[in-house]
Amino acid sequence: MVSALSEWASEAPSDAAEYVVKLPVGVEQTEAAMAVIQRWVDVDPATVALWIQQFPEGELREQAGTALLGRWGQMEPRAAGVWVGNLPVGSFRDMAAAQLAQALVENDAPAAFQWIGSIGDATARDLAYERGFRTWLAHDPAKARQWMERETSLPITLQRRLKSLANP
Repeated sequence: MVSALSEWASEAPSDAAEYVVKLPVGVEQTEAAMAVIQRWVDVDPATVALWIQQFPEGELREQAGTALLGRWGQMEPRAAGVWVGNLPVGSFRDMAAAQLAQALVENDAPAAFQWIGSIGDATARDLAYERGFRTWLAHDPAKARQWMERETSLPITLQRRLKSLANP
């Protein structure tokens, strides 16, 4: 079914999206939503974002947001950022900011870390800093280390953890 839905989404993404919403909640609906998003995000990510916002809080919405921002954040980071910035404060916005940051970190690490700094949940924020820093360190170790040496606004325990990653 997923492959047929993926093809349908290539031809008529909004029709395929309507079908997905009518599926019973569960694995089948999640897989179908991912298939639609993968086809639709390259064509109209802003509409995909609006569609995802209609999902109830939970796993489907989180996975859909991750899939959307993984691609949209690379294609159109400003537009994706406007959308994330307009989301209501909460766990979904925190996830969206973390995912956007991950999409940005290789090409614009300072912007990525600004997004991470906007995450409300301290544990999620620290994990996002660590994940982003690991990615940046793998991509551009010299700049990542320079940033870490100058960074003083992070909690000291997080600074130590990041420095240990930079200097194993």
